[in-house]
Amino acid sequence: MLKGMCKEKEIEIDKQQEEEEKKIQAQQKEKQEEEKKQLEAEIRNLEDEIECGKTDIVEILEKYVRKFEANADKYQSIAEDLKVGYSMRPHFKILENVEAIKRKLEKENTQEEKEKEENQEDRMQLENKYQELLKKRKELASIKQIMGSFPEYLKEHDRESFQEIKANLNKKIQGMITKERVGHLQLEKQQISQEKESILQRILYGTTLKEQKLANINAKIELARRQSATRNPENRVSVMMANLYDCCAQDLNGAFSPEMIETIYAIRRNFNNLPNEESLAQQANEKANSHYPAIIGKKKLSKRRQIDYYREDTDRTKAEIYNQIHQDKPIHQEIQIHALNKFEQTINNIKTTLEQGKAQSYSMDRDSQITEWNIE
Repeated sequence: MLKGMCKEKEIEIDKQQEEEEKKIQAQQKEKQEEEKKQLEAEIRNLEDEIECGKTDIVEILEKYVRKFEANADKYQSIAEDLKVGYSMRPHFKILENVEAIKRKLEKENTQEEKEKEENQEDRMQLENKYQELLKKRKELASIKQIMGSFPEYLKEHDRESFQEIKANLNKKIQGMITKERVGHLQLEKQQISQEKESILQRILYGTTLKEQKLANINAKIELARRQSATRNPENRVSVMMANLYDCCAQDLNGAFSPEMIETIYAIRRNFNNLPNEESLAQQANEKANSHYPAIIGKKKLSKRRQIDYYREDTDRTKAEIYNQIHQDKPIHQEIQIHALNKFEQTINNIKTTLEQGKAQSYSMDRDSQITEWNIE
């Protein structure tokens, strides 16, 4: 009888243990289900973040492509009005790369939706998917980070475009001035060439007035040609205007050429804070008068004095030529186009990042936070 009671007690203990094990298993299963639901919720949050990130990438890219094109349109219009060159338009390759980025992101979305419909994932698959989504979030954060330079690239493009317009305008104006100045001097040279040469002057002074006048004119022609490459190296528009008025007063008897008039009107349409016409004309006339010494034009001035003047003026002009060669900075400086190149290269890097699945190193733990998508 005692033996039977012990047997019954063992059976009862076994039942209790079995029930306890079932209870533990049920609790573990419940815990696993809760963890799976939590993981699924975190996956959905990640998917939402990634979807927003992809949308923002496309919107930011398209926004700044439009801004660069609008900037280029503005300066292209100014360049056309001024009749100068402009080269800082975005290349067609930018649009191709942006479209490639959009296609890549859209393809990923399609694949993810298809996988979601076909697969009923277990815990291990969910963990793997979670890690893949963390990698994707890291990749998009990397892309967002390199796009953070877009606003500065746009400002730089604006500065470089303005500088190119001014450099090309200065080159045009200096060429125009040189053409008019050399033409004026060539006309003087023709008139001097028709003067008679005095043999007596050569005997007395070892040279003639005509010879010294021609040497003086030739030196001035050389100086005028060299000045076109060195005048106004900083491409200041106010200096360009002053140069035009100086040329008019000194070389064109106060009458601008049609090309100069057209250019002056175009400059005033496109640039602000320029000197007014009255002050430019007054300064030019004062400068022109100072260039004509009283010694020239006096009928009773001796030939020797005139010869000495032209010889000294030629020496001064040659000294200026020497300074032009050895000291002055050229205006034909290389135009910087760094901003557009950097913008294009950044878009190409984004395309490469998506194609290769490479991104900068970010923490991939479950508590890491996605960067805000707030590029202006």
